[in-house]
Amino acid sequence: GGLAPGFSLRAADARQACVQADLDDSEVETWVRLPVECWPDEWLKTWDPKAPLSRRHVVRLRKALCGHAQSGGFWERHCAQQLRAKGWEPAPDEWKSVFYHPKHKAFLMIYVDDFKLAAPAGTHDGIWAEIGSLIDMDTPTELGKCLGCHRVEGKRRLDDGTWVRTMRYDMRDFFRVCVQTYKD
Repeated sequence: GGLAPGFSLRAADARQACVQADLDDSEVETWVRLPVECWPDEWLKTWDPKAPLSRRHVVRLRKALCGHAQSGGFWERHCAQQLRAKGWEPAPDEWKSVFYHPKHKAFLMIYVDDFKLAAPAGTHDGIWAEIGSLIDMDTPTELGKCLGCHRVEGKRRLDDGTWVRTMRYDMRDFFRVCVQTYKD
């Protein structure tokens, strides 16, 4: 969609993605022991550093903290609910986390905290503002790197002489890191 005539691409990251979503207590109940540096002042007054860990403050986890086995699912559901409320329609099941907005004629792809929007040029600011009213986002940028790939836009002339926009994903940097990690 982003290479169609009159369209452009932008990307943005969600801030602290998973913790924007609530844990659903009907599906999972999780209790955590908070580290001392996260305690409210009133807890510090009663703190006995010699007390066994089992007696230290334990609280119910209310947000989908990264690292929780189901946080990704809760975050995915949270995004879908927020977007549907503003007219975004999910793509067919085989395209998980892809949405279409008929009014905006825009496509949105979400991968964890990475959002990539293909929309008519000139409409991005309004669409991103709408998304940002639902989900805490960084400022959108021109799409340079997405999912570890550098996006390289270009042009190519078809056999009939028509010029078309092209996109190439360059993963050389990613593979260099993989090889170095293997060597290390």
